[in-house]
This record gives sequence, C-alpha cells and structure tokens, in this order.
Amino acid sequence: MELVIVVFNYHSMKSFFFIVFFLSPLLSYCQVTISPNDLKPLLNAAWKGQLMYTDYTTGEETFIDAAINVTQSTTDSLTWYFDYQYPKEPNANSQSVIKISPNGQELNGEKVISKETLNNKTLQIVTETQGEDNDRNAIIRHTYTISNLSKIEFGGIFYIKKEVLHYVEKDFFVRNEYKFTIPGLWDY
Repeated sequence: MELVIVVFNYHSMKSFFFIVFFLSPLLSYCQVTISPNDLKPLLNAAWKGQLMYTDYTTGEETFIDAAINVTQSTTDSLTWYFDYQYPKEPNANSQSVIKISPNGQELNGEKVISKETLNNKTLQIVTETQGEDNDRNAIIRHTYTISNLSKIEFGGIFYIKKEVLHYVEKDFFVRNEYKFTIPGLWDY
C-alpha cells in the first residue's frame, strides 16, 4: 500500500479554489438547454407530411405519408406526446412519450448538443446518445427543426431527422426523417 502525500502551497491552493468556486459554475452554465417553450409551436397544429426511412435490408430510401399530433401533458410540462399516424398504413400508428429533463440538458434521454435559431425564425435542436442500430453499436443523433412561423405566414415546418454513426464508420447517415408542414394559405 502506497501513501501519497499531496502538498499544497498557498498559490496552488488559491488556484484550486479559484477553479472550484468560480470556473465550475461557468462550465455548467455553458451547457445547452431547452425548455417546454421551445416545443410550444408544435401544439394545436395539423402537421402532415411524410416519413423517409432507409430500408435495413436493401439500403434504399422508402417514403410513406405521415401525420403527427403533438400534445403536452396537462400534469407535467416537461412531458410531450407525439402521436404518429400513417394514413395508408394505420396498423403502424404509434405514440412516443418525449420528456425534457428537469435541467433542460436532455430531450428524451439524449444529451442536447446544440440549439440554434436559423433563418426565418426556425429553431433547430440536436441531441446525441450512444445506442444500437441494426444490432451494431452506434452514436444516434436526432435533429428537431421547428418553425416559429404562424400557419398564416408560411405554413410552418417540423422535421425530425435520425442519423446514425456506426463505430467502424467515419460519417453519419440518415436512418429516417419526418418532414411535416402545416398547410399555408395557398393550400386552401
């Protein structure tokens, strides 16, 4: 058994306390966070569009009609329900429960790695997590693109893109992508 003795002189102790008490809060402050307000534009909208997915066996892109209804829990503002409908394949309809972590640093259990406002008042949130895809270890990235535009102006958009990076590969590829819009004035 070894005994390690650490000796702090006045200057090293001063540096240590500076780091602990002043820089540590800054590091947590720099974390990307989201809030329920970021998802509010999704409510009360008739989102319609399509799902594109990359077939596991052929590698081909497949497109199917899709719609989504987004609601917020009445008892927990951090919980959201995504009801997916597939008009031509109603047996595939499903619901996902999406949760924002209490500190806002995770969406659906995935770390929020970026949040930025793009042109046209569009918010883009990107999350990443480690998981499996096609029975292989992978990094999974979701990109949520949400317009803040009213349906009267331009119709609004809501995209959910899932990208995958298998550990033996160099680049992410798109596994699936939902592209939803709200019909604008020109559609009536």
